[in-house]
Amino acid sequence: IPGVEISTPEGDILILGTMELPPKPWTVRNVVDYARKGDYVSIAAHPYREYGLGELTRSSGVDAIEVLNGGSPQQANKHAQTLAHEMRLPGVAGSDAHSLQELFSVYTELQSNLDVAEIIAAIKKGRVKPVAANTSAESPARP
Repeated sequence: IPGVEISTPEGDILILGTMELPPKPWTVRNVVDYARKGDYVSIAAHPYREYGLGELTRSSGVDAIEVLNGGSPQQANKHAQTLAHEMRLPGVAGSDAHSLQELFSVYTELQSNLDVAEIIAAIKKGRVKPVAANTSAESPARP
C-alpha cells in the first residue's frame, strides 16, 4: 500500500494511497485536507507516543487511529484504543519497523481485495482488525 508519514508540528500523520507528499506547510489541517481531497486515508500515527497528536487527534479530522503500534509502550496503545472507541473511528496497527526483525510484529487484517482503492475504503469503513503477532504487544478489541 503506498503511503507516507508526515511529521507536522502537532504530531505525525500517515497518509495511505499515495507516495506523494502534501504541499507545505505541513499542518494537521493541511495534511488531513490533502488526504481527503485525494481520496486517500489519513491516520493519526502513535497518538500517545513521542511525536503523536495526543488529544489533538479529537479535532484533527483523521479517518482512523493507529491503535496498535509495534514501537509504542502498551499503555500508549491502550490510550489510543480508548480514543478510537470514543471517537468511533477505525483502529489500525503498524509495526513502526526500523529493521527487518521488527517487520510484522503487528499488522492490520483487512476485509478487502488487494486493490489500493478497496483497501482505503475498507479502512475508512472500519473493516479492519489490528493484530499483534507476538506476545509483547496486545491486540485490541474492535471499536
